[in-house]
Amino acid sequence: LELSGRSCRETEAVLQDKHVQVGRLERECAAVSAERNKLQVEVSALRLEASRSSAEAQREAQGREAAEQRAGASAAENAQLRQQVLSLSSAQQSLERSLREREGEREGWAAHQ
Repeated sequence: LELSGRSCRETEAVLQDKHVQVGRLERECAAVSAERNKLQVEVSALRLEASRSSAEAQREAQGREAAEQRAGASAAENAQLRQQVLSLSSAQQSLERSLREREGEREGWAAHQ
């Protein structure tokens, strides 16, 4: 009977020790779970920020592309206008020469009169 009493007390002590270990492991598990949840929230926030940054970068790239297209169109328009100015300038010079020639002819004709 004494042997079984000691065995029962030893078993109770072992069970109490295991119960303490289980409690400690449950607390550690809860802490790890809370940390995991916290990290999941941070990951979600980082993904959202990355998505916003990506959208912003895309808008900036589209803006740059549109500006480059406008600049290209503006350069082409400027080249066309320069060509028109040169053409008009050449036409003006030709008209001025023709006018001088006619004035010269008129002066020559008036001198013969």
